[in-house]
Amino acid sequence: MNKEKLQNLLLDIGFNQVEAAVYLTLLQNPSITGYKISSLLGKSRSNVYQALKTLEQKGVILQLQGDGTNRQFRAVPIEQVLDQKEREFLTRKDMISKAFKDLGQDEEDDQIYKLNTLSQVYTEAIKMIEQAEEIIFLDACLLQLRQIETALIQAVARGIKIVLLGTGNNNSENWQERGFNVIVFQSYAPPDRTYESWNFDWFCLAVDGSAFLIANFKSDSEELISALCSRNIYISGWIYSDMLYEIAFNHIVSLFNKGLSREDIWAGINDYTSRYFNRAPGIKRLQAKLAEK
Repeated sequence: MNKEKLQNLLLDIGFNQVEAAVYLTLLQNPSITGYKISSLLGKSRSNVYQALKTLEQKGVILQLQGDGTNRQFRAVPIEQVLDQKEREFLTRKDMISKAFKDLGQDEEDDQIYKLNTLSQVYTEAIKMIEQAEEIIFLDACLLQLRQIETALIQAVARGIKIVLLGTGNNNSENWQERGFNVIVFQSYAPPDRTYESWNFDWFCLAVDGSAFLIANFKSDSEELISALCSRNIYISGWIYSDMLYEIAFNHIVSLFNKGLSREDIWAGINDYTSRYFNRAPGIKRLQAKLAEK
């Protein structure tokens, strides 16, 4: 990676232009003076010494023994700098979270939101997964699955039932061995009418019948086309039910392919209904709302 790109990465974590240039110079030339740095960079000594003072205060460079212009400096390894930045961020995050907690938010937010960035998509998806009470349905491509893998594995460890609906490629990651119920999508339509001819990838997440997130990406990339999410209990319940029907259909096909009797297949259908529909917290809340009307 060239020096300009490295400097831009440092700008992303709070360095200014001169500080980034000085830090990179010290990484490449350990234990040199401010005068030498100024000569190498072609920058004024006053700017370089100010950058050195700031970097030392931030804890990303160390000063060796010496006085005046003979003072030498060494850069702290970038891994330590990043660890320090992470600790500082977590401390500020906790402080800000506590400060804003008293403001409160409406308990029920049933609006539909458009997500404009990848960061928003994955942050919202992980938040939904972390808040899951019972059941998660997920239909996603491998590239997107990897972005939320840790949150999914943690959800399984909490006892959350996760059903992953995939196209077959997802099995290469051994999701079944990690505690997921993997249903491979069965397609019987002509090739020109199936997902195989689409030029985009998809991401469909339904949690407890209480929340959903749907996104489209350009094929085999993380370029976002569009994304929506909501905790509207009516729409979330509908999307959850729709995904359940798709999952159940593919499960039925797999049972049929095993040569099971009609009675056993019906037993499998009833089992799915009991496990994934009747127990979904959002579906229960929706049913209670509808009963009130």
